[in-house]
Amino acid sequence: MIVTVDPASPPAPTDHTPGLDIAALIFAIVVPPIGLVLALVARSSARGQGRRSSGVLTAALTVSIVLTGVGLLLAIIFVVLAILGFGLFAWALQTISTGPTHTPSPANEVVLTISPDSAAPLTDDNIESTVRLI
Repeated sequence: MIVTVDPASPPAPTDHTPGLDIAALIFAIVVPPIGLVLALVARSSARGQGRRSSGVLTAALTVSIVLTGVGLLLAIIFVVLAILGFGLFAWALQTISTGPTHTPSPANEVVLTISPDSAAPLTDDNIESTVRLI
């Protein structure tokens, strides 16, 4: 039996899934951005060879796009929360180091006088105290 192959004709279609499609799916799950690149390369290669994309390649593209999008969204949320947290920390640190910004006025002062009926001995320290309302 003699089989002749014309070198100008495209290769016969095969039923197996190319290894790059499988690698793209694995990387799409483990490291989505790399899986996306591999899936795009595999898709370009499939089109260049005149064959249809396999279901594995379609799954790799879908999974890698979704997981890359979720990862980017989480990274943006993390950065925003970090910036807000740093701003809150800086504000708290400034408030602690400079004290409260409200300064009491004499109208907010109450004078407390301890009566001689208390059991404690009277001294200059416990006879009169000023309580400031903030």
